[in-house]
Amino acid sequence: MQNKFIMCSFSLKSLLSQKIIIVALLTSLTILVQCTGSGESEEDSSENQVPAEYADLSVCDCHKALMDEHDITTYDDFKAWGIDNDLWPSSGRGMNNWDYGAEGIYPTSVRQCSGFMRLMDDRGELYSKLDECPLYRGMTNGKSTSRNERAEDLVGMYVGTFSTGNMINITIEYAEKGQLSGRSVCAGNHRPLDGTYEYLGDNIYEIVLDEPGDDKYDGQFEAEIDLNGNRMDGLWTPYKSSATDPATYNNKKVTYRYNPNVGQWPEGSNRIISYDELLDRWLYQGYTEEDFTLMFNEIFARRGYSFGTRWIRNHFEKQAWYLPIDDDVYSSLNATERQNIETIKNVLENMKVLEGIGE
Repeated sequence: MQNKFIMCSFSLKSLLSQKIIIVALLTSLTILVQCTGSGESEEDSSENQVPAEYADLSVCDCHKALMDEHDITTYDDFKAWGIDNDLWPSSGRGMNNWDYGAEGIYPTSVRQCSGFMRLMDDRGELYSKLDECPLYRGMTNGKSTSRNERAEDLVGMYVGTFSTGNMINITIEYAEKGQLSGRSVCAGNHRPLDGTYEYLGDNIYEIVLDEPGDDKYDGQFEAEIDLNGNRMDGLWTPYKSSATDPATYNNKKVTYRYNPNVGQWPEGSNRIISYDELLDRWLYQGYTEEDFTLMFNEIFARRGYSFGTRWIRNHFEKQAWYLPIDDDVYSSLNATERQNIETIKNVLENMKVLEGIGE
């Protein structure tokens, strides 16, 4: 029998269409080529075709590296790992085309190898090693959809201190396809942010975030985010050098949770405080205007208010529980807090009147 070369093509689900040529020569001089999946005509573009030198791979180096990373050596290990990470849906997709042999668990063909990569990419768990796999790069035409495309882990609140002394909150609200958006909160100022990110490998990203530029104190944040330690370290540079000096920052990714029981006067958020009770504290317990001012603002501080007044800001930024979240938190106050705010305000106003009469 004379040699025959059979060309089969199929499409990989959720990846760009491509052609895969499988050339096999059996010892009997009979060529047996098995192709699965839906076919495409020969006239289709071969722009994203897998390079021929990789078309007969049965074990993907990228997949083996991933297995080594998770210390997976048996089929049961692999199946359990997939279940733990919700990789095998009820349909069983992903577990149908795998063999266990001397080299470990591996896909039975190039098609299944790419299917595994797609499966991982669906859940944003691709490793940077994947970008280095020539097979994968051939299938995606060198355009990886890994961590540089999907960076949900960047989303969150990063809080720290400027080298100038003020607390700075940089919140990333959106991160996808190299684009970022969010906001910064510092010293009572709330500024929207837009920018870009680039994945450097090893869970490290380089980001650039720009403030709008319509305020004289606006500028640009350049930083490196290390998700291994949930840190953001960088430099802020003002657009106008005459406005203020550049400042460095070392921020930690944090989660804000409202706690009504923190602070010196937690009763401000937990129960109604009467006017007479506050009057008693002034007349008989030595409370000053400063005390009542801090009691008043502590209600806002628990909700994450960012203070513009320097002495009040300095006081709360020293408290371990305090996080500057926004420059407007009134809508988040409950009925008790709102009533106490009005009562404290009345006491402060009357103190000024009575003290003025006494003078």
